[in-house]
Amino acid sequence: MKKALLFLSGLCLAVAAMAQAQHPFTCAAEGAKLRYVSTDAKGNETGTTVMEIKKVVSAGDTFTITQLTQLFISGTAFSEPIETVTTVKNGDVNVNFGGMSVSAEGASFVLPKQLEVGMELPTGEVTVEMMGIKTIQDITFHKVVAQEKATVPAGTYDCYVVERKFSSKMMGIKVNGSMKTWYARGIGAVRTENYDKKGKLTSCQVLQEVTLP
Repeated sequence: MKKALLFLSGLCLAVAAMAQAQHPFTCAAEGAKLRYVSTDAKGNETGTTVMEIKKVVSAGDTFTITQLTQLFISGTAFSEPIETVTTVKNGDVNVNFGGMSVSAEGASFVLPKQLEVGMELPTGEVTVEMMGIKTIQDITFHKVVAQEKATVPAGTYDCYVVERKFSSKMMGIKVNGSMKTWYARGIGAVRTENYDKKGKLTSCQVLQEVTLP
């Protein structure tokens, strides 16, 4: 159960990393690899998420990014790589991810072409099913709350901070919480913090390394 939650958290990070505004907020270099490290509230490492951009296709005002995402726990792959397909058109981004064991439907994680502090972003319900486990997440708050620098192992970046508040339900268990993500130009998400319903930090994911082709 705990590993399933960790994997779903990794998938959320994958979506956060790719659901960006139109380039240069998205890392759109074929062959690029982004490695993220996840930690618990005490700073103990819980896993590593590796994302590789396999293909970028441009056609007029639309381009599509295909990437593979894989979660490692204690250095061992937890699952097969999950393919994520991101389509960008006129500054709008739609993200879909799936495969043999994962499917998703519902509201897209979408950010507009331009961001500014105070901007309200789309909300809605997302359903993710993995290995027979269905998670329903209702995003009730989605807003750009700050513009600031973020320092992570991969470097220091100028970022927009986006906050999401949500209610999740999995196997009859309902959990309320929130998430803050720091987005950098040309990279995507460089830091993601997860909080419980009382606002207490429960986990963190930071960009450890970026490898460009």
